[in-house]
Amino acid sequence: MNKKENFINSLSINRYLNNDLKSLDLEECLDLFNTLRSQCFLIDENNLYFDCIDFETVEYYLQKLFSIESFYDFSKVYIECLLQGENILEKEFTLFHSDEKMTVGQLLQPFVIVGNGMTLGDCLPILTALEAQKTLIEITKNNRIPERK
Repeated sequence: MNKKENFINSLSINRYLNNDLKSLDLEECLDLFNTLRSQCFLIDENNLYFDCIDFETVEYYLQKLFSIESFYDFSKVYIECLLQGENILEKEFTLFHSDEKMTVGQLLQPFVIVGNGMTLGDCLPILTALEAQKTLIEITKNNRIPERK
């Protein structure tokens, strides 16, 4: 088993899914956040971050920056942009209530994917979910675990 497969297997969200993440097909991987939402997982604020921007505000920024309807549509846009050579997590923008600049990755950092009965330690950080999404697409597309470059 290589590092990428170990990474996917180590995600504790697998314990809460009917089937583990590696069983998702390509379409489900391409739209990971909506796929997980269909299995009763939600994006929520991580309680370890006290001064973070709330869900509605983050969703507003994502809608304005990427013309999407909801936070759950972000994972699909993220992959589409990566395929075009753009890592939108590094995209910088200015907060509307101040002159503070922030990257999309910084905006998303305080959020996790949670499910019913999950402990805080089992919640999947959004940025980890996006990394898992890239890995799952490689695995699914190649129908094997890709070699590390």
